[in-house]
Amino acid sequence: MRTRKIITIATITLIIVAGVIGVFFVYSLIRLPYTYDELKDESLSDLRSGKITVLEYCDRPGHNEELCIQYKNLHGIK
Repeated sequence: MRTRKIITIATITLIIVAGVIGVFFVYSLIRLPYTYDELKDESLSDLRSGKITVLEYCDRPGHNEELCIQYKNLHGIK
């Protein structure tokens, strides 16, 4: 009887933990594209306003890869 109660409590706990992890995973999948776009917009606005250099922009996540390759090729940077 006592063993059965412990198993039931453990099962309920595992279901709750799995639910919390599942909700966090779904939230991350939904939120990730917005976060990436926000980073991209912030980096681009910093570059346009002169707060960062092109090389600093290229080191940030969300940068335009083609722009960075063209810039580095133009200036002979590898």
